Amino acid sequence: AQAGAGPQETLPDAPPAADTGAIAARMGVRYIHDNLGRSLTVPEVAAYLHLSPRHLTRLFTRFTGVSPAAYIEQARMD
Repeated sequence: AQAGAGPQETLPDAPPAADTGAIAARMGVRYIHDNLGRSLTVPEVAAYLHLSPRHLTRLFTRFTGVSPAAYIEQARMD
């Protein structure tokens, strides 16, 4: 059936999951730095990114090497 259907349209490839995780981690870092002047929590950053706090922690740790809470604390000290 596909042989007579003519040329198939191809959809653009979705970014690999690793790229999506890296993007989320970078957006989290940006959000943290943009909001250092006020109280920040991991659930708040996760909600901003539309992620669960646990998933944010997994992605953030994989791509930055530290948990979001540790990153917030270090960014405030810097």
